[in-house]
Amino acid sequence: MKPADVDAAIEAGVSMVSLSIPSSDVQIAAKLGGGRLAALERVMRVVAYARNKGLYVAVEGEDSSRADVNFMIDLIAIAKAAGARRFRVADTLSVLDPDASFALVAALRASTDLELEFDGHDDLGLATANTLAPIKAGGTHASVTVIGLGERAGNAPLEEVAVADRQLYGRDTGVLVSELDKLAAAVAAAACRTIALNKAIVDEHVVTHKPGIHVGSQKDRPTYQALDPELLGRSHRIVIGKHSGLAAITSLLSELQVSVTAEQTETILARVSKHAIEHKGPVSQKTVVAIWRDIHERSLVNRGRSGGQQCASRDQVGTFEPGRFLGADLMEVENDDGRDPFAIEQGLGGRGVFCTARRRVQCENHRRGAASYPSSHGSISRRRGVYRCIRS
Repeated sequence: MKPADVDAAIEAGVSMVSLSIPSSDVQIAAKLGGGRLAALERVMRVVAYARNKGLYVAVEGEDSSRADVNFMIDLIAIAKAAGARRFRVADTLSVLDPDASFALVAALRASTDLELEFDGHDDLGLATANTLAPIKAGGTHASVTVIGLGERAGNAPLEEVAVADRQLYGRDTGVLVSELDKLAAAVAAAACRTIALNKAIVDEHVVTHKPGIHVGSQKDRPTYQALDPELLGRSHRIVIGKHSGLAAITSLLSELQVSVTAEQTETILARVSKHAIEHKGPVSQKTVVAIWRDIHERSLVNRGRSGGQQCASRDQVGTFEPGRFLGADLMEVENDDGRDPFAIEQGLGGRGVFCTARRRVQCENHRRGAASYPSSHGSISRRRGVYRCIRS
């Protein structure tokens, strides 16, 4: 805390400064080379200088958590007399717990009407709790950083404090919580940090459930969900894994718009559970689709061998949309480039006709004869029209 620091802030064009002063005896001795009176004199002189320059001032009591409370009260009184509007209580070394944080700020609040800010560190994993407790004790501001970025173990995360303050105490902090995940992603990318998979508020896992365990979460959300995902700008999500039941698999397949029988659903569920156990984790939608496709194609092959019936009738012709998987055996196309229908099925092409059975077939134009060519899934006509796929 020096007049030169104030001058540098003025050159930067700011309107408010936070001036830090050691407040514990050990830090006063190490940084100021004097006693408590030296700290009080420094605050009076530099704060007054900043105010005369037209700046709003906050004074930070560095290492407040290890300072004598009575000296802290004197320090705040001097800061106020010099023109400061806020005092920042810093748990610099992360030595407080929520109870101690509450007691400290409550004692300071009883002695002053200045704005009181709390600055917590996360060395013990208590930064958020230690920040919320002082707010309950009369604190007016919280010192936070996005995703908890900061020295050592970091500071109290903005997203956790803002959402918890709203969720637990009904306070509106002015933070647009629906945008916090986007903000966190931007900051993490800029800082070259990875957001942990179990990070509170901003990671996807906060709005996911394993249906086999949280069985009520699908039919009655409040059963296992206190934090509404819509508040965070997101939606409820079910994780498919070894605990998933038929309801979860059926719901996912319906969402993916694939055709499936009850027997196939049970087979898919068994394979999903096996995959989750073998890979020790959740099963992605892509993997579920791959399992469905394999089971569906095997069913078509077996059905064809037993009856020799058509792969699809004209009524079963469907229109392909990107990202949509159809259970129909046949699909109508517009392009005539002769691309492999497997690529079309994956959503890599435009529109195409294909038979999902992995055996040679002959596809014929329903309106007129057309040349066909072999593909990984059978033969496909190069001409436009409505097609019929006949097993050979």
